[in-house]
Amino acid sequence: LACTLTTPASSSSPQATAILIHGWRSSQNASIIQVLKNRLLRSDFAVLTYDARGCGASTGEQTYGGFSDEVKDLKRVVAHVETKLAKDAGVPPIKLLFGHSRGGN
Repeated sequence: LACTLTTPASSSSPQATAILIHGWRSSQNASIIQVLKNRLLRSDFAVLTYDARGCGASTGEQTYGGFSDEVKDLKRVVAHVETKLAKDAGVPPIKLLFGHSRGGN
């Protein structure tokens, strides 16, 4: 999965991490995701966005009704933040998961 971690420019240690999940056939570059990301950055959150399977820069195939695959992918993203990014980049704990449209199902 193609992921992007953005940290607030005004803070060397954000208060928490948010993960934003886009909707059906969209990407982490969707305007609503970018608006939310920028607002969270101003509120001192580190923000991780990612392209779901088969969307944007991620490989694979997005299938309608493939919720179990989407949940597995989200769990992988969360685990990546909680282990590798927390250890290597000092990313704070996840306090917010926000899904837009299908990403919120």
